[in-house]
Amino acid sequence: MTHEAGDRERMLEDDIARCKHAERELLRRNDELSALNRSLERRVQDRVQQLSEVHALLDTAHDKLKHNLIVLIKLFSSLLELRSDVLAGHSRRVADLARRIGLRMGLDAVDVNHLMLAGLLHDLGKMAWPDELLSTPLNQMSTEQLTWVRKHPGMGQTALMALEPMAEPAKLIRAHHERFDGHGYPDQLIGTEIALGARILAVANDFDGLQIGIVNTVRFTPEEAAAAIAQDRGRRYDPDVVNVFLALIEEERTLGPKEVVLRTTQLKPGMVLAHDLLSTKGVLLLAADYALSDSLISQLRELEALDGVKLKLPIRGDSLRGMR
Repeated sequence: MTHEAGDRERMLEDDIARCKHAERELLRRNDELSALNRSLERRVQDRVQQLSEVHALLDTAHDKLKHNLIVLIKLFSSLLELRSDVLAGHSRRVADLARRIGLRMGLDAVDVNHLMLAGLLHDLGKMAWPDELLSTPLNQMSTEQLTWVRKHPGMGQTALMALEPMAEPAKLIRAHHERFDGHGYPDQLIGTEIALGARILAVANDFDGLQIGIVNTVRFTPEEAAAAIAQDRGRRYDPDVVNVFLALIEEERTLGPKEVVLRTTQLKPGMVLAHDLLSTKGVLLLAADYALSDSLISQLRELEALDGVKLKLPIRGDSLRGMR
């Protein structure tokens, strides 16, 4: 072998050695990158899990905050009703009926919530009324008293002006005494110039008002009140809202009660209130959809013993399934 051939052979061997070294280095770095990638994936998964848990906690806190806000608003609305036995439970019944009509008419969750809040606070402007006026039927009021009546929707809106989250419910409160034919108050709006929520609230408010005697001297039965609403379809009330309202109450009448009334001795943890539980004076004790616990059931029984009364709780039928 010549000297030149030997040099070429050594150079080839060196090249092969360098390639093998490079290959080993590449494999080593690839293993390191794979390990790093796995580590990053675990860290990302851990972070995603942490964010999911935080998000779930925030959702829970937000739901509790919304629930507590509703309860506080219900308690606040009951303060006015304490001044008049006639009004006891009126705002809560109006809010519940308005909510059900709104759902039937396809309102989204936000608008339904605004409607319910407006229903709870629709009589807020009556806080300034004299006590005797609160229990006087509309058809018995003097001209001066009717001036108070026409002011209360605007006063209710003004009272909520400082609360930004209540801006939309406040608009509905202002307009809940507008008439579909334009002869309502305070702004004489006509037809669909009136927000749908306010048109719904007008029907729900008068349906309950006719039954408790704040519209006429004579108290109407539910059937008579529904007939009166139907008769004013297209004049005082939006025909579409009235049609949905009539279909709703007829369906509920046909299907029968969706709740069971139980004594405290019959209660079990996990049962859910069908609607608000009120004291004999109309004070809110527990809000609708409240899930009962052992502790709460014990407190209710203690309350009975202290006050000497027997409570009757409306329990949602679907919460009784599987219970013995």
